[in-house]
Amino acid sequence: MTERLTAMWVLTETGLGGFLHAFKLPLTGLFVGGLAVLWIGLIARFSPYPRKQIVSSGIVVLILKGLLAPQSPPGAYFALSIQIVTGLILFRTNRHLGLKTAMLTFATVTLSAIQKVIILTVLFGVQLWASIDLLGRQIGSQLGWSSDQLPASGLLVGGFLLFYALGGLVIGILNKGIVEYSFSVRSLPEDLRLPTDPKKKTRVPAWVWIAFAVLIVILLQGWALGSWGIAFDSLLRAALITFAWFFVVLPILRLTARWKTDTWRLKYQQSIVQIRSFLPAVSALFRAAYRETIASEKRTLRTFLITWLEYVFSYDFEYSDSYGSDHQR
Repeated sequence: MTERLTAMWVLTETGLGGFLHAFKLPLTGLFVGGLAVLWIGLIARFSPYPRKQIVSSGIVVLILKGLLAPQSPPGAYFALSIQIVTGLILFRTNRHLGLKTAMLTFATVTLSAIQKVIILTVLFGVQLWASIDLLGRQIGSQLGWSSDQLPASGLLVGGFLLFYALGGLVIGILNKGIVEYSFSVRSLPEDLRLPTDPKKKTRVPAWVWIAFAVLIVILLQGWALGSWGIAFDSLLRAALITFAWFFVVLPILRLTARWKTDTWRLKYQQSIVQIRSFLPAVSALFRAAYRETIASEKRTLRTFLITWLEYVFSYDFEYSDSYGSDHQR
């Protein structure tokens, strides 16, 4: 059972974007982080030794994420590692799994928002927030509002963090309900087809998004502050930090991770092969669950996830009475 959940975790980490677009869900990072906690909670539920299984499953996900989605930014691996560590701390036993899953989801999503604010501050400096404050005062004066005591940057950051916190709360409640749900055996669709030759998706390189963000910040600072010198200082700062990250820090991190990954591959080779071989079936069941959800009256994320989980749990067990053991207490 845990191998199947690990395969679902891998699939959502490496190919969830298309699924989120299909359900018209914005802010993919918010949902990817939230669903990662869902898999951790379910792994803890169906394992007699939650901590050991979370670590082994998490390591397999990290390895396969590097193999199947090498374009993922380092921040994604850092966030995933934090989720594994916090899951290891929270799920020492499989008691009160629903509450623990909700708490971890809220914390994970909120911390991801804080991480984004910190990255922007490090990359562009405090001048970014100063320019936003000045722009807010200019707009406020034109509209007849007094914004001296209420900085625009504070409103922007506060609203952003509040949005993510509320999102983490909503997804946490969703995860809690699914972790505590009583799953049943579901008949598999007769037209289930496993993918044979997956198409590679064209992705925009990370440096393109960084260059676009830098350009927007420069224009904002130059226009709002009325000083293009400050704007180009921010450009130089961002360029130096980006250069140091991509050509100094990142290569060192990759070499270190490659050495550690090689060690993990030898230790978890059997699990990696097994879970990777199961990915085509999980992907096919994913699409089948999506089609069934779209055809049903309840076209919700909860309906889709429960349908997908029951398909995966029932795969190769449709005519068997040994559905598996639930170690929830």
